[in-house]
Amino acid sequence: MMLPPTSLLNAMARWRTGGGAFGFWAVLASLLLTASTASAQYRIDHWTADNGLPQNSVFGIVQTRDGYLWLATVDGLARFDGARFTIFNKSNSPGI
Repeated sequence: MMLPPTSLLNAMARWRTGGGAFGFWAVLASLLLTASTASAQYRIDHWTADNGLPQNSVFGIVQTRDGYLWLATVDGLARFDGARFTIFNKSNSPGI
């Protein structure tokens, strides 16, 4: 979690103690700027069986040194290369 800058904390203190409308707008602007900066740092994707997973419930995730994401499900393992899933299960991988 990123802590707000000191200027934001000072503006919030002024607003709580009657610093007027300027304090409110300064806090709002600081929050919006902080939120837009933080949202640019992360990307969230949502994958389901429609995207190639063997099942919607994932019980484990690990990333290997070569960059693959491995997802463990009840119906098998899924290896994600950043674009598509490769499924390893009882029907195509003996010994699983």
